[in-house]
Amino acid sequence: MLLKSNPCNPTGVALTGDRLKHLVEHYSAKGRGALIDEAYEFYCDPEPVSAMRYIKDIDETDLFVVGAATKGLQVPGMRVGWAIASRRHVEIFRNYSSFGMGGISRPSQIYVTKLLETARVRQARAAVSTFYGEQRARYGPALAKLGLELFTGTGGF
Repeated sequence: MLLKSNPCNPTGVALTGDRLKHLVEHYSAKGRGALIDEAYEFYCDPEPVSAMRYIKDIDETDLFVVGAATKGLQVPGMRVGWAIASRRHVEIFRNYSSFGMGGISRPSQIYVTKLLETARVRQARAAVSTFYGEQRARYGPALAKLGLELFTGTGGF
């Protein structure tokens, strides 16, 4: 079972392209599984990337891809997250969360659900990625000029 933050916070190091595709294929195999935390997915430069792009049939895997409204959708305080997984896993965890965790407030769920409309997500993906790419381009050279050695990837600030 792999636990992977992609991109990683705080470094911003992200697996993309063939490396991410290989990871998804490897952990999609029978007897393997992964929890891939994509809370900072929208921060990737030049564009957001998700493991979901490479999952052929999530119902045939033990993969969980999770995200959060606070980062990508830029709504601090809305502590709402989601998990994309096979139907059988969602049903198991849905049953647990209803009695074991108390759940999230209904108004918060409604609010974040509206933010997940396709046009709004498309807008957020572009805006957040562009903004943090500009921040890296602006501050990276200035910090390096001050003598600071930077270690960052393309998926955070």
